[in-house]
Amino acid sequence: MDRHQIQSSPSYRRACFVAASVKFDKKYCDQTLNINKDGTQRLIHLAKALDIKKIHFISTAYAPFQRNPYERSKLDAEKLIISSGLSYNIYRLGVIVGERKSCSINCFNGFYGYAMVPYFLSQTLRKNNSSGKLPIKVPCCFTSTINIVPVDWVVLQLVS
Repeated sequence: MDRHQIQSSPSYRRACFVAASVKFDKKYCDQTLNINKDGTQRLIHLAKALDIKKIHFISTAYAPFQRNPYERSKLDAEKLIISSGLSYNIYRLGVIVGERKSCSINCFNGFYGYAMVPYFLSQTLRKNNSSGKLPIKVPCCFTSTINIVPVDWVVLQLVS
């Protein structure tokens, strides 16, 4: 599809930025910034070039905390969108996980990277017939919360 077709089609009046690197480690900082912040800047330039007036941006509920490169990059990207002069919606979602029915995902990073540690530890203990106690308990604060949303729900909300 060429620029004229996109500009003349009412179907292309909005852009959605749903791509993200959810790697929290400092060693992936450059990659995370490139995808999350710089990718947002590229989308803004493209939207303006194609006369797309509105951007829908998937961010994270954790952006204000800025505890890691991912959260910082999402907050920086939000600031770019806000100052772009375009109309926008920013969706600060919790942890996006696999779809509801199959729970399938395409990679084990972000939330799943942390969630897999107790699983792999328990598998190792079982395999080695260790005398370690099973099940493994992970101490948490009883007042802590986590906001988990399935990816198919997110998509349905965006297109409705």
